[in-house]
Amino acid sequence: MEPIFENQRREPSPSLESRWEAIPENIRVIRQFPKPHDHLFHLAKTIPYWWQLANSAPALAFLVARCWCFDGLPKEGSVERIRAYVLLKRTEICGAFGFLATQRTVHLLSRVLVSPAASTLIFDLKVMRKLLRWEPSTYDILEQFDEITTRQLSLLATGPDLGDESTWKGKIWIHLPWCEWFFRLPAAKRFLLTHLYHEAERKSSDVVIRAFLGDPIPFIRFRNERKAFACLHDYLKHARKIRMARYEVSEGELGWPEPPIESTEQIIPILSCEELEAEGDAMKHCVAFYKTWILRGDYYVYRMQGQYRCTVGIEFQNGSWKIDQVRGIGNERVSDPATLRLIEKWIASAPATKRTNSSQSDCFKEVARICGLPLRGVRIQQEW
Repeated sequence: MEPIFENQRREPSPSLESRWEAIPENIRVIRQFPKPHDHLFHLAKTIPYWWQLANSAPALAFLVARCWCFDGLPKEGSVERIRAYVLLKRTEICGAFGFLATQRTVHLLSRVLVSPAASTLIFDLKVMRKLLRWEPSTYDILEQFDEITTRQLSLLATGPDLGDESTWKGKIWIHLPWCEWFFRLPAAKRFLLTHLYHEAERKSSDVVIRAFLGDPIPFIRFRNERKAFACLHDYLKHARKIRMARYEVSEGELGWPEPPIESTEQIIPILSCEELEAEGDAMKHCVAFYKTWILRGDYYVYRMQGQYRCTVGIEFQNGSWKIDQVRGIGNERVSDPATLRLIEKWIASAPATKRTNSSQSDCFKEVARICGLPLRGVRIQQEW
């Protein structure tokens, strides 16, 4: 039978020795791909050549597994469609996902590294697709590397600000693939814009600045670089005013507020920033985000021990403290009736308390008076 495409090379059939087996080493290879993994195990067992591709060129195997759904999760019937796609040339597979369908592109994609932080592979490939489209020199640069990693792609896309481990942690990397205007900019403008964003992000780590300005707005919210530059310029200008007012009020660190409700044997208050971060690490959620609101006196966090380990957040609303969130490990919603009843009984039986006018909240008010900027209103609801 003649090949479907001109110059198409037939892929070798897997030998008996190369068939996929469910051993720990092979399972780890598949689990380095972004979730879900169920359909990947099925591919490795039933579809010729996919397992060899997963070992030799993981990024290409990922494209095949996503099966025309590169910008989303696999859809129903993807396995059947993959049976047809693995018969195509690799260049056709690349073209199906918006890459230039040439052997040069295939060569680059075959060397994209699937890192331990596998969830970044989606963003890495999307950024690479944009760079290859709008920055022709990307080909020449990436061909010099034995492996293509997030670090190298970030250096090309955003400059040295993202050239370290913070690349795949930063919000900017997650939003970039949807910012077409960003990749149309000259490299110098992209680097400057990224530098300003990370400077604003560093400023936002200050709890007082965050109370007034929140996080810097991600690029995805803007239609062009002019609006992004203007917003970041205003953010940094206001951050400097807040910091100067903060030092005028007090140069010392803000102390941690007293718990608004007394603890019990099972419900224990978080009494410092270090304890708050440790709770987030232990429970694998982002409760540390609430540091600013705790210092303002609007929020407080407790950890619950006993039969069901969880984190309890309470918020001051309409003149009293109310339960806001109860989360288990990995931000899992707690549905255990006994645990929920115990927490509700605890907060209902607590004596009437007011929002404490502590030295921390007084500091925020004084900073607002000096710098002339209003404190942000009620926090935006966000899960841990």
